[in-house]
Amino acid sequence: MRIESDYHLHTSYCGHATGEMNQYVEAAVRAGLSEIGFSDHAPAADGWDPSHRMSYRDFDRYAREVLDLRIAYPDIRIRLGIEADIYPGFEKNLENLVSGFPVEYVLGSVHFIDGLPVFSKEELPLNPDQVRKFIGTYFDRLAGGFATGLFHAVGHLDVVKWNFPEYRSLIEDHASRLLAVVHKAGAAIELNTSGLRKRPGEMYPSGRILSEAARMGIPVIPGSDAHGPEQVGSHFAEAVSVLMELNYQPAEILSMGLCGFIPA
Repeated sequence: MRIESDYHLHTSYCGHATGEMNQYVEAAVRAGLSEIGFSDHAPAADGWDPSHRMSYRDFDRYAREVLDLRIAYPDIRIRLGIEADIYPGFEKNLENLVSGFPVEYVLGSVHFIDGLPVFSKEELPLNPDQVRKFIGTYFDRLAGGFATGLFHAVGHLDVVKWNFPEYRSLIEDHASRLLAVVHKAGAAIELNTSGLRKRPGEMYPSGRILSEAARMGIPVIPGSDAHGPEQVGSHFAEAVSVLMELNYQPAEILSMGLCGFIPA
């Protein structure tokens, strides 16, 4: 078994990734991938967090560039996706984006809670009670977002463990409740390999969460969360090992036919 697709690729349009979009495509071809999806940070309503995402003007350019790349590289399938943040009042803005552009899939993620980053290189100024509330709010936001039916897969599901590794058990307990919402929504989860390139030294989600998802029949899509062409398809060999251990099998999943994995 091998992974032939990568659905979590960022671009310079978001302001914190490097490389030209064609370089990501060429890296994917060299890696032997048959399908990729660009899923850069979508613009948000009312200028929410503008420094980490595209503007509306950039989004139009982004979509057009993906369509142009399909013509330039006919031997690899290139999908137009977005990674959309879940924050209070996000729904109308996301509905407008998806209806106004040929978006094929939407990753749902939470990056900020009340102005604080979910993963930060600096220690967050929170006491233990505040940390527990922060973690609870993170998963509440994800659950509320996926209950809307606007998302196809959860991006880096347990990334909140970045700053709080000592709260692993609490995080995994919250994740279990989130999986029930994801399952009911008919959505997938992303097996995000970026955690092997940085904190916490393991993929998102953890083995316990992924094992529970397998028992529930929740499908998985692969994503490198690449912020540079050299990261396309990174650590996919390790991801294959995890998927095989949990008896996930390659399959077309969800309504848009993404090349993911389902538990046998």
